[in-house]
Amino acid sequence: QHPAGASRPTRRLVLPAAVEPSPRPRGAMKKAPMALTALVLLLAPTVAAGDFTPCATQATFDIAMCESHMCTDCTMEWCMETCQKVQEANPGCVCKAWPEARTSFSGGEFKGKGKVGDVG
Repeated sequence: QHPAGASRPTRRLVLPAAVEPSPRPRGAMKKAPMALTALVLLLAPTVAAGDFTPCATQATFDIAMCESHMCTDCTMEWCMETCQKVQEANPGCVCKAWPEARTSFSGGEFKGKGKVGDVG
């Protein structure tokens, strides 16, 4: 207890050198977001605007072909045959995520390709 009117002694917390916070370099917080943005731009797929042109039935094609388990992950023969029929019913349609060189379901790599039919 301190007598009335007397001030309390100031205590300073002293940490060992290993725990003392190191001074932050000036501008470090400003450079981090810029570096992150640059990294994202470098790693993002480079697709120029206009490379992808949706077909007349793109919305339904995307659901049946591009986003379905049947045409993306299924390895059963029925799935592959049905996806080929979906492609035939939607000529000129491609999935936006497909490489530019892939122009149809059968024209690219898909799960189960070469594992059914006349393959020994």
